[in-house]
Amino acid sequence: ALPWLVPLPTSVHVRWGNPVLTGPRNENPTLEQVEAVFEAYLAELRRVFDAHKDACLPPEVAARGLAVRFTGKPAAGPRQPEAPQANL
Repeated sequence: ALPWLVPLPTSVHVRWGNPVLTGPRNENPTLEQVEAVFEAYLAELRRVFDAHKDACLPPEVAARGLAVRFTGKPAAGPRQPEAPQANL
């Protein structure tokens, strides 16, 4: 059973990628360090998508590929986590 309500019966595909190395703990990373880790995460996300898109998605959806849109911006002062947003 799924931990959330799904209005219609549907398949849920879960795939795991490789860990993204972030380096040692850093309480005050630079924007460049954050961007480097984010780029590594995106590279792994794209790798997993490309490896499984044909088995998990309808052909017309798989053909569109993966698009990631970053809508955040660096904050002045202490960083606050933002709620994740999905564009499906």
